[in-house]
Amino acid sequence: MILVRRFLYFILPVVLLFYIFKRVDIDILISNLKNTNPWLVIAGILLRPMQIVIGSVRWRKLNHYFCKSNLPVKFMIQNYWSGLAIGYFTPGNIGWDAYRVLAVGRRIKTYTGAFITIIVEKFLGFFSVLTMALIMYPIISSKIVSNVIFFQKSYYMALIVIALSIVVIAFLVKKRNQKVLTSVKRFFDKNLKKLLNALNNRDIVEKIKRDYDKSNNILSFHKQPKTFLISFLLSIGILIVAAICSQLIFRGLDYKISFFVNLFVAPIFFIIFLIPISFGSIGVREGAFILLYGQFGVPMEVALLVSFFNLFGLFLNNIIGALFIFGKGLNPSNEEIKSLQ
Repeated sequence: MILVRRFLYFILPVVLLFYIFKRVDIDILISNLKNTNPWLVIAGILLRPMQIVIGSVRWRKLNHYFCKSNLPVKFMIQNYWSGLAIGYFTPGNIGWDAYRVLAVGRRIKTYTGAFITIIVEKFLGFFSVLTMALIMYPIISSKIVSNVIFFQKSYYMALIVIALSIVVIAFLVKKRNQKVLTSVKRFFDKNLKKLLNALNNRDIVEKIKRDYDKSNNILSFHKQPKTFLISFLLSIGILIVAAICSQLIFRGLDYKISFFVNLFVAPIFFIIFLIPISFGSIGVREGAFILLYGQFGVPMEVALLVSFFNLFGLFLNNIIGALFIFGKGLNPSNEEIKSLQ
């Protein structure tokens, strides 16, 4: 089963790209490419690293709270970028987040807080994605040219999800000393330890078990709401940068599109590309751009070029991460990295 999954992981991009290029008008694609303003496109590509800088600042702020550490900004940026490169170029061996847990854990001698930091970071990222999409939908709904009912249903479903999440979180905070919070914590502890026990490196597992209680509880965010508000706003900032990059590329292709549309699709792309069904989301990315922008009347050829140029921006981030690795080396040891394979 694992071999089949890995086979599809690398074959699916080829199949998807073949299908996409079979439907795209190559002559129109080349014509659009010839009329491109390279400076605007390059500006959109070169802006991508700003997302990594913002993400590093967010990671550092959350790490400071959960790990009680004040690691240098340079250290956080270096390992955020290095982990990105490793997670992208070595699928199935070590993930971006796992690398960051090891990098911080090795530095501060406690892995659990580093792990909880990543979990909260993911939650805030997901919450920011939902928030951005919900705010933007009423603004751009009139610009949707197809599947209007589908978008409406998705919008109301997302509203229900986010409303329930707020109610549940508020309830847990208010009933902090009651059985319900204890049950939630026990459930979290059990699943966290189950995941960590999958590591081959038993030394790291034992260290995590010993220092688990030293970390702030994952539900203790109400103690410093400012920290989480700033982290949430930084998550929104990452989405805004993504939207600006796409806007510049669209302008470079001499195609007019509302900036609000890019603000709406940016969070949706973040969700789609989290699904690990192809190497680097290649094929899936191009299909998603064509499908989603197509709902706003964007021609396939334009959407495909926007996808390619955005991919160059992501490659730029990975190249920078690789340069950090070659220049500074990996923060975790090779044995620690192998323990996650």
